[in-house]
Amino acid sequence: MSKSTTLDFTSWTSEQWRLFIITSISFLIDGLIFSISPLIIYSINTLVKYATYILGINMIFWTLGSILLGRLGDIIGRKLTFLIVLILEFLSIGLLYIFYTNVILFTFLTSLACFSIGGEFGAAFSAIAELTPPDHRGKAILLASNFWNLGAVIISSLSLLYKYFINPILQIKYLLASTLVIVVLTGFARIGFPESIRWLVIKGRIDDVKRILLKYNIKLDDNVLNEYKVKHNVSIGKIFSKYSYRIAILLILTIAVYVTYFIPTFYLPYTPDFPFSYNTIPLIILISNLGSFIGAFLLIPIIDRGRRISTFISLLGGFITALIMIFSIVFKNIYIFLITLFWNMVFSQWSWSCISALQSELFPTGVRSTIIGFFVSFEGILTAILTFLEAFLTASICMTIIALLWLAGLIASLSWLIRGVESARISVDLLV
Repeated sequence: MSKSTTLDFTSWTSEQWRLFIITSISFLIDGLIFSISPLIIYSINTLVKYATYILGINMIFWTLGSILLGRLGDIIGRKLTFLIVLILEFLSIGLLYIFYTNVILFTFLTSLACFSIGGEFGAAFSAIAELTPPDHRGKAILLASNFWNLGAVIISSLSLLYKYFINPILQIKYLLASTLVIVVLTGFARIGFPESIRWLVIKGRIDDVKRILLKYNIKLDDNVLNEYKVKHNVSIGKIFSKYSYRIAILLILTIAVYVTYFIPTFYLPYTPDFPFSYNTIPLIILISNLGSFIGAFLLIPIIDRGRRISTFISLLGGFITALIMIFSIVFKNIYIFLITLFWNMVFSQWSWSCISALQSELFPTGVRSTIIGFFVSFEGILTAILTFLEAFLTASICMTIIALLWLAGLIASLSWLIRGVESARISVDLLV
């Protein structure tokens, strides 16, 4: 039996494969479910006039979920939080299949789904960061979260397919039924989600830790485990005072990266003067997420070589392509809009993956899920505000705001490039 002084896995084992597969399936389900609301609203007359309000309320619930379930992930563990999310998602989609025409129930059920999705990030990213070998951590977060895009691609493709062969009412029923079937078929796999060894140490469950490590022929001294518990079991207050620069930069980056994905992909078409018809919504969601999906594979060679430079390049590309998107809207050119949207989302996926890795790496285990939920909650707040304002803003003004957010993120990424901590291939234990 080998003796170790660290909680890091040095190689990719069956435990990492299990975690990666389950989190990938979870993100695929999240992408499916999150896309449902914007894909359905425009097809139902009783819903479309309340579109910006429904979508804004969805994001308020996203915010609540990211805070409450993010905190829960540190209290009851990553595994149990994952199970709660699964139950909430199943209930929301199952009931939505019955009550989708009712404005109030549609709003509540889609918001319940967003509540669960927003709360899953803390548990998912924390588990990946805590169980994945440092050399593969960035790639694992990048590729697992990329299944969100695959889920959105699948459901938007089905929406386009059903639109050409099925009448509008049956189209919605088939779309919801398809989502529900996928959630049920893949949901059982999520029950096997492994608990984080690092979290077990924080909670003093040393016997459980030793039993897990025994499977991998690893032994840790009690002194090492006790020292880890003291170092990583810290209060939120201490985190904000000790890591104020990290938090400020990551907060700007998180808001910039998430909002600039959600608004152009899902919500921009609901502005009153959007130059392209509602019927383009499934195509826009498809093209956007296809760009994100492909973009993830382009980032694989560099994400674990340098986190700072990868973040800066992604924000620079996102800002430039967002400027072009403004002109495509002003001149009402759908082809330029879709092509530029595709490339904008390539950079969006790069930045999303880099920021998700940084959120997961740079804080102690005892508050990791909570702090991720904190960052994601601010994205939900700003997206909700912009979505409510879409009822009164033009599409070009909305895209200008998006470009400005990219610029703010670019400036923050430049600061991080100069002053920030390089976290690629470094143990999370050494980054706190």
